[in-house]
Amino acid sequence: MSSALTALARRPADVRTSLIVLAGYVAVMTIGVVVGQMVFRRRRRAYDAYCLDRGFQLEPRRPGEEARHVTTCPLFAKGRARDWGFTIVGVANGSPFIAFEYEWITGPARLWTDHTIAGILWTLQRDDMPPFFDPVLHVAGAGRELMWWRDGKLPSPKAFDDFLAEGYRVRLRYEPPTCGQ
Repeated sequence: MSSALTALARRPADVRTSLIVLAGYVAVMTIGVVVGQMVFRRRRRAYDAYCLDRGFQLEPRRPGEEARHVTTCPLFAKGRARDWGFTIVGVANGSPFIAFEYEWITGPARLWTDHTIAGILWTLQRDDMPPFFDPVLHVAGAGRELMWWRDGKLPSPKAFDDFLAEGYRVRLRYEPPTCGQ
């Protein structure tokens, strides 16, 4: 038996149990981190391919981006541990957009609630949209920006075209296309 195992065997049972539980906890947390990184890399590769095919640009993170859009959507001022994640930038039907995944938490430390939305920020032709926020319809706007969102993560690349088309239909309710669009 190795010296480490011999030393462990000589410890009282409650100390051994605590060390075993601690080791198990560390192992589970490590596995969680590794799996999370694998999922992130797989999603990034899929979005990279999707963006390359369509001439869009992918950014895996945009730290602090939400602060730039608080006027457009008050959701960005809520909670803590805010994370502006996967971001796809491009033009659809002649309209510039930023599609993104945004996460934050609310509530006290032990009873917090996780929130995740997939949204699209549209740059409008007009610059005079009065500020509004409708959490029921999941739409907000101000100035030159209109934002539409739904709960959950960004859809997979296979479903992203439908997500973008749905967001564009919402955009059309607030600013119909001009002749060139």
